[in-house]
Amino acid sequence: LQQLIDGILKAPSIPWEHIFKQEIQSSVNMFKSRSMGRPNRRMQQMDVSPFPGKRLNPAFCIAVAIDTSGSMSDADVSRGLGVVEDIMKTNSEIKCTVIEFDARVEKTYDLGGGKQEIDKDIYGRGGTSFDPPMKWVKDREQDYDMLIIYTDGWAPAPQEKYRLYNKPFI
Repeated sequence: LQQLIDGILKAPSIPWEHIFKQEIQSSVNMFKSRSMGRPNRRMQQMDVSPFPGKRLNPAFCIAVAIDTSGSMSDADVSRGLGVVEDIMKTNSEIKCTVIEFDARVEKTYDLGGGKQEIDKDIYGRGGTSFDPPMKWVKDREQDYDMLIIYTDGWAPAPQEKYRLYNKPFI
């Protein structure tokens, strides 16, 4: 009886991967543009000129920075790479750049557009600093719509202020 009561009173848990996928999908849906190529069919009955429809912006690019420092186990890094694979399976039009970092950017490679292989060779295993991947993305800011940092959080706060859209997930 006690186990039944504890099970009912236990706080509900939602897998963070599901929330994460929903956040990415809602961000992709945010990048819609108006287009006369596909007018809004509900408004065509009106005597006014046709209202523009919506079209997805096909150029949605994200950067996924994966912490490969010594505090991240091989299982944690593999799970992070699995999250990247799930992102690519969610929407085939997403272009993704994987950034492996510890105290500096160790390796970068692109996914999407025909290249779907994730590189399983991990470099790094030093200390952790969030500045190198944020600076790397900031230098190419016009190319990326979102930066995702997959980390265990064992690092000091960034030294510089970066004006990047962020939504923390812990």
